[in-house]
Amino acid sequence: MDPNGSTPNFTLKQLIEFSGCTRCGECLRVCETYKNREVDPIAPAIKLKEMKDHLLYKYGPGWVSRLLGGKNFSEQDKFTLSEAAFRCTLCGYCTKVCPSRIDLQNLWYSIRQEYSTGTGKFPKGFAHIRDGVASEGNIFTYPNVERALWVDFMDIDLPEGGLKKPKAKVLYYVGCVSSFSPLAQDIPQAFAALLLKAGVDFTILGSEEICCGFPLKAAGMKGQMEGLRRRNIEKLMEIEADTVVFTCPSCYMTWRDEYGPFLKGIALKHSTQFIKELLRDGHLKPRQNKLKVTYHDPCDLGRNSGVYESPREVLRAIPGIDFREARNCKSRSICCGGGGVLEAADPVMAADISYSTYNTFLDTDAEALVVACPQCKRMFQGAQKHLKGKMLVTDITELLLKSL
Repeated sequence: MDPNGSTPNFTLKQLIEFSGCTRCGECLRVCETYKNREVDPIAPAIKLKEMKDHLLYKYGPGWVSRLLGGKNFSEQDKFTLSEAAFRCTLCGYCTKVCPSRIDLQNLWYSIRQEYSTGTGKFPKGFAHIRDGVASEGNIFTYPNVERALWVDFMDIDLPEGGLKKPKAKVLYYVGCVSSFSPLAQDIPQAFAALLLKAGVDFTILGSEEICCGFPLKAAGMKGQMEGLRRRNIEKLMEIEADTVVFTCPSCYMTWRDEYGPFLKGIALKHSTQFIKELLRDGHLKPRQNKLKVTYHDPCDLGRNSGVYESPREVLRAIPGIDFREARNCKSRSICCGGGGVLEAADPVMAADISYSTYNTFLDTDAEALVVACPQCKRMFQGAQKHLKGKMLVTDITELLLKSL
């Protein structure tokens, strides 16, 4: 590679990792997108090889490029390879099983960055996301003044002035999907109701909340996150909250990884972690709810953030709940199909994965599939409808609220 280190989208460690792949095939065994299509460009090992050849040609000295196999891909080849790079849920399962311990997930982010900023090749759906965030502050390009419309439909007495306050100890950062998607808006309604019932001093940002930036990072446009991070942190500082809670695992993960270094003394918690504390301290007291349930570990909460026990402790705290662990649970959990903003690249593939993953829970004989993520709820509700499944889909906040 370039001795001056001018490969802007990759670290030295990542450049070395390109040569670490032994093509053992372990990643193929757990890659849902490859199982769905089984075309070579989607295979993780092929992605690594093709990007290595591209970087050698683009950045390496001529003799090094020729010696090590640098390749000048045609524009059509670049388009094909970029399409394959974005057909990935960024679930992180490949990283967990790689015997060479290659950090594949972060390589996928960097490879997307190279295609988006280095070659200008990325799926059209990501351009819509980029433009929506730039113009309205959300991925749907909806007027951001409507970001808290879900509050108007809450079936609970609200404080005078609603849920938005100038100062509070806790900030509930809602996220784009929960704010705008009709299939997910029950989640912020349920969580806010739980916070009110528990007497938590909290607020939302309402129309002043903007996208956390995860979809841009997933689109290979991480450089455009800075303004979002700065503005969201400014609003947090104005509120003087010491805790930020999230019902969206991707928002939680993004704040932890990208915002965390700038938030000394601020606690960042997923809703299940916060609810567990409320239950422990007696602020929420569930009643009997006889129901057979299983649970899906969201990729960005479980495998990518290490939060496995909090959701299970919440479920076990509800009297009468018959919790049935699924075969593919915890670090072996399979993506719902909505991870990595896959829908923007290939909505058919995303839906197909949701169908197959929904079916993996059927052998638990559960009456309800419990999730802890708005995107998982959207995808699995779509799967249930398509498959005419009897197993209902509900978020853990909704289940707990119904049990009070």
